[in-house]
Amino acid sequence: MMIVTRNWISTSTKFIVIACIILLVLRSVLHYGELGFFEFILFNLFPNWLLLLLPISILIYRIIKKRIKLSVITDSAMILLTFYTIYFVMTPDNLDQMDWNRNYYKRQEIVRLAKEKKLANVYGSIYKIPHSLHLFPYFKSREINIQYNADETLTITFFTDRGLLDHYSGFIYSNNKEMVESLDEKVKEGGNDYKKEMNWYFIHD
Repeated sequence: MMIVTRNWISTSTKFIVIACIILLVLRSVLHYGELGFFEFILFNLFPNWLLLLLPISILIYRIIKKRIKLSVITDSAMILLTFYTIYFVMTPDNLDQMDWNRNYYKRQEIVRLAKEKKLANVYGSIYKIPHSLHLFPYFKSREINIQYNADETLTITFFTDRGLLDHYSGFIYSNNKEMVESLDEKVKEGGNDYKKEMNWYFIHD
């Protein structure tokens, strides 16, 4: 006896959802990478618009051609769920919060090693993170910026996004009084700058 099953989700919608997931992963990866101008256009700005326009265009086409049918309703629900996940769950702010939680103790250990000057210098103020303390996700930069001061204080920047030109975002640790006051003022100005806890900040500069 042949068993007939209904295909509740169309092949085109499955393709759209898979493409969205791939682009979401790509966007998440590049959020933690160093983007030049053309990389930003090709791999950040363009995928965001593609994620917005392509599925909606195909869905509108299906509604016009097939009218409202069960398959169109299930397709709509699947695409809306995918969009909700991409734009309201896997946001840069949420990714940064997951980063903070996941790498909290490793960053504390890196700060301790930096204070003891046990990190290998790459060049200038750039220092290498030990292999055992590589931050998750592991394709992130394995280098940090450390500014040592004459009074034995320091400021450490863990970049999450080097962005365009001189802009960046990242977690900053500082026990330097002047730097802490400057960062506190930046947080008070609002925007996307936050104080995570004593001496720790997340800054979009």
